[in-house]
Amino acid sequence: MTRARNVLLATIIWLLPAAGQNPVFQAEIRIVEIAVVAKDSADAPVTDLTADDIHVFDNGAEQKMLSFDKLWDAPKAADGLPIGLPPKRRWVILLDGLRGPSPGVIRNNYIQQAVSEMLKRIPQTADTIAIFALGDELRMLHDFSPLKFGLRGAMDGYEGEPIHVPADNWLLWRVKGLVDLAYYLKDIPGEKNLLWVSTGFPPPADMQQVMRAIRELAAARVSLYPVCLISPLAPVGAYNRVDGVRELAELTGGRAYYSGDSLADLLVAAMNDSREGYSLSYAPNNYQKDGSVHEVKLRTDRKGVELRYRSAYSADSGAK
Repeated sequence: MTRARNVLLATIIWLLPAAGQNPVFQAEIRIVEIAVVAKDSADAPVTDLTADDIHVFDNGAEQKMLSFDKLWDAPKAADGLPIGLPPKRRWVILLDGLRGPSPGVIRNNYIQQAVSEMLKRIPQTADTIAIFALGDELRMLHDFSPLKFGLRGAMDGYEGEPIHVPADNWLLWRVKGLVDLAYYLKDIPGEKNLLWVSTGFPPPADMQQVMRAIRELAAARVSLYPVCLISPLAPVGAYNRVDGVRELAELTGGRAYYSGDSLADLLVAAMNDSREGYSLSYAPNNYQKDGSVHEVKLRTDRKGVELRYRSAYSADSGAK
């Protein structure tokens, strides 16, 4: 249940004055940034944590924090929620048209209507939200941009995705779509939340194949928020089990939303989940650029507080 963020912060070069006689010294400093969602026992955000409340461990060794900040100090509306969306975080909505073995159960326009309703209900600006659709290919419906009304316009004109992919290849096609999306998001700065909206998800036994996409999303600083339209209480053989997807979401520091009466309600809840939070950073002790996986753990001394953040990062070996 963790969320870890990492970025190569700087390469520091010292040039000594006597050219040709003195060596050039170079050191790479790896800074790990972690975005944290803190909730109390009632699932309400905890907004008054300080650096003294958090302990950071990298591969079991406690680390010294370099920074600890709130992601956003926003004014509150009457319902207690922040007004607007955090400028340091972006949202990506993925409309997944690849369904399970019963594609006629829920029509694509149900997803369209739910996303349109969500956009009406959340305070937002277009430059913090992008919309993609997955069918025969990954298609951008609306990029991050300063256009204020483009998002709802994109949804109003959306007529679903053509799907000619054989049903037995939908899982691999989904993985490819998620990986392609991760590649696109890598060059976009800041933290991103991916709302993966679908009428059904792969069963837990197939989740290993999705791990490649999860790794690429992690490298792009993306937290996964799967939103499923069908009840998890459906028969075991149905293509809508959320057990594996829920676990994957927690590994990225995200959260799966699947139970409720309204898809629009689930989407709004997913958007609100991380509107308040924290960001901390540290330089790992004895960091080696060897491609190894580092386990990250955060601990808080505050009772009754649950922390969600990314659980691991890769020490980039430089391999392409």
